[in-house]
Amino acid sequence: HITKSAIIFGSDQEVAGVMRAVRRSNATGSFSWIGSDGWSARSLVSDGNEAEVEGTLSVQPQANPVRGFEEYFLNLTVESNRRNPWFVGYPSL
Repeated sequence: HITKSAIIFGSDQEVAGVMRAVRRSNATGSFSWIGSDGWSARSLVSDGNEAEVEGTLSVQPQANPVRGFEEYFLNLTVESNRRNPWFVGYPSL
């Protein structure tokens, strides 16, 4: 029995489908998964697929909030942000 490694970049819905296909194909335990942050910590993937995802190595990038950014961003207006030509396309801001 040879175990293969697979790196999957995908959404939780897509990967949940992959895990169901693995189970239907009787391939549970045939793969070592390396999961991106898009799915590897999501219950949609693991619920009901516990045996298929067992041993997954999860890659989660560290994200630290930038102090003051949210306030700055929420206070932007078209008038105060003329240097950004794409900002005009977001009038709801």
